[in-house]
Amino acid sequence: MVKQALITFLLIFSALGETLGQNQALISEIRGKIKDAKNHEKFSLLNDLAWEYRFSFPDSTIYYSSLAYELGKTIGLEIGLSRPLNYIGVAYDKKGEPINAYDHYNKAFTIAERFSDSLQIGYSQNNLGRLLSDQGIHNKALEYFLKARKVFSALKDSSGLAYVYQSIGRINDSQKDYKNAELNFLIAYKIRVNLGNTRDIMAGLVYLGTALQKSGNNQKALEYLLKADSAGHVINDRINLAEIKVLLAKNYLATGNLDSAQKLSIEGLAVISGQNAKRTLPEALLVRGQVLLQLGNQKEAKRFFTQGLDIATQTKELDVKMDAHYLLWQLAEQQNDNSEKLLH
Repeated sequence: MVKQALITFLLIFSALGETLGQNQALISEIRGKIKDAKNHEKFSLLNDLAWEYRFSFPDSTIYYSSLAYELGKTIGLEIGLSRPLNYIGVAYDKKGEPINAYDHYNKAFTIAERFSDSLQIGYSQNNLGRLLSDQGIHNKALEYFLKARKVFSALKDSSGLAYVYQSIGRINDSQKDYKNAELNFLIAYKIRVNLGNTRDIMAGLVYLGTALQKSGNNQKALEYLLKADSAGHVINDRINLAEIKVLLAKNYLATGNLDSAQKLSIEGLAVISGQNAKRTLPEALLVRGQVLLQLGNQKEAKRFFTQGLDIATQTKELDVKMDAHYLLWQLAEQQNDNSEKLLH
């Protein structure tokens, strides 16, 4: 029954993956191996396949991770059993469902502790910390990150360390400590370069570009973002390329290149909205609204700001929610709307 469901699921998504720029060569390779794999090897391959879908098809990540988890329990796996639960948490996070994400991260952590699975303890701690950080609970999040860093350092796990340094950098970024944000993002980026995974290198470049952009260093930020864009085209990663388009639009807006900002904000939002990527959709809506405001279209700008606020409220992303309120307050200032100014 499970085998038949897996075959059906693979057929349904084989065509869809191509339209969204998945790493088709790797996915095809994993699928080919799954057919004949048994027990531990199949468990590992199902997890690998789940991970490849986390950006464009988080529901697929949940599906394959669930198969892996059930298989792991069936074969009596202990070390590594938490891995698919962490992946499910990541998928729910991408879907904008933080409560479901927390439940699975917490379950992963509990199981990893039970079996003394240090690697998955570290990833669970990092994941829990990132979720708390997104809710603005930075002090508690940092505690998790520092514990995870200690675990990954002891294991000499470079990939885990890169994730932790990125996570700490995100806290610095949220607290407007851009100097330390750049420092931590740079450490993560250098690790990513040494590991050689193009998608991770692209993510490292995006973090660096975003921090520099927020600090006002738009030219250096543009250099990093254009490198990230190039990396995204190498692997044809459509959803992350759309995020980069939004960030580039923001950069061009800050430097007065309104034509480029207009073009990229439309293109980026179209892909993100089409994918219903709730984690990145609010930011794309806010940037599109800012472009429209610069073009003098206050009514449409307000509509996009309000949509961004509504979704950020649903997904409980505090930083983006505050940005939306700030933009709506600025707009109310321009319109001399005292009640709206007070509200936001």
